[in-house]
Amino acid sequence: MKGVEYRSIFKFGLMSFNAAAKTCAVILATPGDSPNQLKVIGGELHIPLAYSEGTAIWNPEQQTLRWK
Repeated sequence: MKGVEYRSIFKFGLMSFNAAAKTCAVILATPGDSPNQLKVIGGELHIPLAYSEGTAIWNPEQQTLRWK
């Protein structure tokens, strides 16, 4: 997604890394829950959570996070 790498971190949440800009950011903190398998659908990053079974959706263009 435009030079940004997203990583799910076990029992922490989701972080983004931009090597060109030399920046990183916490997108989602989920203490005790773990992002499962990240999926890109329609330009958005879907973040299913393993334990709570919810899904967070990150829109990088609008910089918004919502729950499904």
